[in-house]
Amino acid sequence: MRLVSAALVLLAWTVLATPAWGADVDGPGIGEKPFTVPAPEKTDEKPGAKPAETPPPPEPPKKPVSPAAAARAEKQLADLEQRLMTVLGEEMDVQVAVNSAEIKANQTVKDPAAASEELSKGHQTPQLREYAKIMRACLQQLAATEAKYAAIDSALRALQRDSAAADLKDRIKLLEQRVVPKHRTSQIKVGDFQAKAGDVKGAIATYNIVVQSLSPQDETERRNVKEKIVGVYDKAGDFKNALSTMKSVYDAIPEEHKYDNLNVQLKLASFYERTNDFANALQLYEDVQKHLKAGQTVGGLAEAIARCQEKVGSGAKKTGPKTH
Repeated sequence: MRLVSAALVLLAWTVLATPAWGADVDGPGIGEKPFTVPAPEKTDEKPGAKPAETPPPPEPPKKPVSPAAAARAEKQLADLEQRLMTVLGEEMDVQVAVNSAEIKANQTVKDPAAASEELSKGHQTPQLREYAKIMRACLQQLAATEAKYAAIDSALRALQRDSAAADLKDRIKLLEQRVVPKHRTSQIKVGDFQAKAGDVKGAIATYNIVVQSLSPQDETERRNVKEKIVGVYDKAGDFKNALSTMKSVYDAIPEEHKYDNLNVQLKLASFYERTNDFANALQLYEDVQKHLKAGQTVGGLAEAIARCQEKVGSGAKKTGPKTH
């Protein structure tokens, strides 16, 4: 009897503990409402939300390029490619003629380098006049070539802005990579012969055009052209402008590369000395001496230091503007 009672009790407990078919074991009990998380109250602004930005106006639809316009752009590019080939051939002939003429000009004077320096200072002799005449004739030929490169460069830039040439951008880029360096080189040659002919203002103006056309990535070429400007000022005896330009070259060199080439410091120091700023000259000369590598020597450096020390006084305080 006790066994039957125990079995009945166990059966009843099992029935009560077993959930109904399909019911959720973790869900609400019988007769209870399902638990739900109340939705947050609606507000006009979300917490921490930024005000919506006004979308930019849609770009106007591009006008379709007509076949005629595309064909015109294609022909323009082909013409420019052909013009470049023609100028390249002409330039070779001009360079041969210029080299021959320059040899002849050098034979008219004892020292060609001194001749350009004398001309830049306004000195005139029969020999110098003959030398300058030949240099100017060379200059005219080089300038004519430069003008042709400039015309191609300008036409190419206009074509780049032409929507009809959109499909030609790769060919245009390749042509640009050939034209721009040749144009720049021809400009520099013009400046070189202006300097040789004693045309100080003309040479500096030409070189400055080149400097302004260079991108930030062309820092080495910019430095080289600026040093050409320094050379022109130097030959003309304009040490003040030579100093100013040389200092801009020095200041543009990153600190970690200041002592890669000590010639820049030496040139700058020489111009400080020639403008009677002996304090800054001494500072730079001593700086060069301090950064000489093992076994490296600079002729005349010790004498320059001694010369400047004598001017400012040994151990005297350097009061000039900082150079680095």
